[in-house]
Amino acid sequence: MAAITYSGGVTWDDTLTGDLILKCWKSPATMDSADTVAVPTVTGRTAFAINCYDMTTGDVVTTTGLGTSGTPFIIDAAGGTTDHTYLLIYGYY
Repeated sequence: MAAITYSGGVTWDDTLTGDLILKCWKSPATMDSADTVAVPTVTGRTAFAINCYDMTTGDVVTTTGLGTSGTPFIIDAAGGTTDHTYLLIYGYY
């Protein structure tokens, strides 16, 4: 398990009605299953994972954790994948 830097990926974001912040983060192509990523802190907000996809295989993968530096999101793809690109969809409330 390795920590992947958030700035190593590509992001897209939007603020939705009700002030919910939605983000998509595309990992670098060197990410492995069980790697972690801590998303940026937004003052007064809590991060939550919505879904995560393995863009190499098209599989939906499990994401656990809180997204913080102390408890980063863990991308938990089955089968021990290496050097895949993941799309993490998450938000802040």
